[in-house]
Amino acid sequence: MNKEKEKAFIIDMLKEKLEEFRKLPEEFRDDKDIALIAVQMWGNNFPYVSDRLKDDLDILTVAMIEYGSVYEYASERIRSERNLAINAIDAFSWNLEHMSEELRSDKEIVLKAVSMNGLTLNFASEKLKDDSEIVLAAIRNNDTAFEFASERLRKDKFIAFKAIKKTPTNLKWCANILKDDKEFVFNAISHDAFAVEGASERLKNDPEIIDYVLKKNGLTLKFLSDETKANKELVIDAINSDGLALEFAADKIKDDKFIVSIAIENSPHAFKFASDRLKENKQFSLIAIKKNFENYCYISEKLRNDKELALEALMQQEGILFAIGDELKKEIGDNEPISYLKAVLIKDDIEKSLADVKNIKTNKKIKI
Repeated sequence: MNKEKEKAFIIDMLKEKLEEFRKLPEEFRDDKDIALIAVQMWGNNFPYVSDRLKDDLDILTVAMIEYGSVYEYASERIRSERNLAINAIDAFSWNLEHMSEELRSDKEIVLKAVSMNGLTLNFASEKLKDDSEIVLAAIRNNDTAFEFASERLRKDKFIAFKAIKKTPTNLKWCANILKDDKEFVFNAISHDAFAVEGASERLKNDPEIIDYVLKKNGLTLKFLSDETKANKELVIDAINSDGLALEFAADKIKDDKFIVSIAIENSPHAFKFASDRLKENKQFSLIAIKKNFENYCYISEKLRNDKELALEALMQQEGILFAIGDELKKEIGDNEPISYLKAVLIKDDIEKSLADVKNIKTNKKIKI
């Protein structure tokens, strides 16, 4: 087969099997006609063209129509061309990452990129990360881009306010001077209590801020000091807002039956975070299971063999059978679980009642 026929055969084959291009010998991946067909049909074939053709503007331009991200595989020389860079941004904004320092310092190119995708600010030059127009454009597109702004702009109240207004949790990216500014922090937590995560340690211990965030969203307890997490009154404020805040309380609080009861009342699944001692308490565990059968999964191994607790859970959801203790499963065997447990518990109650009556009669005889 001569070269022309072989070339025609390969082109026909590629029309049917696009992915075969990468398996071709170097000489065919270095053939511009074959490469053009390959990238035209599937732009993602570009990474497999020869090094020589990765420096070919025609090949890259065609490939980017299909797959804009293939720009990163182009030669260093071709990636330094400004006009191509502008087209590359249009095709795929993340291409900014693979441009030269000179192009990442080009305000027009970077402004285009961050206006399309604010997070590309991460790849701008340090000079442009310090440019307020660029940073504001990035924030308008994606407020979390504030993270990549320069230190100077992250302490700029006007820009920082723009960032936290859209996403209050951006407070954590602000300069320390703003994290310790009570008025500024209050502005952030008034929009989203979780913004307190970014506040200074001094303000995380400020009574007014603690009171505000815990009552607004109890889960903010996670971000506060150990002293706060061990304070009964403050933890009660948190769990009254969201019972699941119990997860972040100090261990001694998780062992307090009164506080854990409040948490379970507000969020039944809070039982998961109770102390092991409380999870070993049958009556307390029964209360939790009555609130939600899934709490059966959190009781102690010993209590999972308790018939009364198992019956309570199964009456709500038979699917909880998987969590029953091995001893109890063995005892139930092939019997229908709920019917068996009801019958056994009734039998146990009758036997207990008869035993009580017998004890009463015995006691009377002794007295006589």
